[in-house]
Amino acid sequence: MERQLVFHVLGIDETKDEQEIKNAYRSLLKTANPEDDPEGFKRLREAYEEALRLAKQPEEEEEKEKTEIDLWVDQVDEVYRNVINRCQEEEWEQVFRLRKNCMCGSGRMYCL
Repeated sequence: MERQLVFHVLGIDETKDEQEIKNAYRSLLKTANPEDDPEGFKRLREAYEEALRLAKQPEEEEEKEKTEIDLWVDQVDEVYRNVINRCQEEEWEQVFRLRKNCMCGSGRMYCL
């Protein structure tokens, strides 16, 4: 079951808080009857088990070592996401100066 669907079935935002997951599951169990809706009950149980598994998983390596290109792409993204800076040629020139084989001039930027 997909990560987003797991938490959607449980009716909560994505979380690693096991108690919140258990509370959501318990409250949904009050209305879920395996005899009336066996597929729905099975789906709820799968979502609960998967949510607990995800909660126990260690955080992904967000701090993994970034390459030179990764760092440069982050800088490009930072300039682009800022609407004011996005329109400033000086901001782009500064970013492209950091990247080897890139030249700026007369409103154009060239990368080899």
